[in-house]
Amino acid sequence: ELNRDRLMLKEVYLKSRTLERWRDHLLEEIKLLPARPSMTSSTPGGGARAGRLSMVRSGDAAADSDALEKTHSRIKLVAGNHLGIVRTLGEDVRNTLWENLNHCFELAQDKPEVLVMTVEVVELHQRLQHHLYEATRKRAIDAGLDGDDEA
Repeated sequence: ELNRDRLMLKEVYLKSRTLERWRDHLLEEIKLLPARPSMTSSTPGGGARAGRLSMVRSGDAAADSDALEKTHSRIKLVAGNHLGIVRTLGEDVRNTLWENLNHCFELAQDKPEVLVMTVEVVELHQRLQHHLYEATRKRAIDAGLDGDDEA
């Protein structure tokens, strides 16, 4: 789609960033699953445990642990296969940005709106990266660490 309509670059970039955040949160949650052996069924209406893994306990701790580990491995496998698409989308956006920047003189003459969109996305990315840097730096300082070294 990016190759057909490069004016969608900014929209696709923003959507890919959202998908990357969702992917990262999901992967963080998956990593936590084995460390949460007390998971029980969640309430259908919501609550703190809504959306969490439900597991029926057999009463045998070893069997429950093995079942949880198998479930965890299966989730990682399935999620990893599907979430690879998010990485591919991000790579496509970056490749399109680089391609546009490599041909900036031609774009300036033939399609200046595409060049403007490319620069807007680069500036947006720079602002987002700066925001992430500042947030990481603040967390480090709050934890008593050197913010510049940790960020």
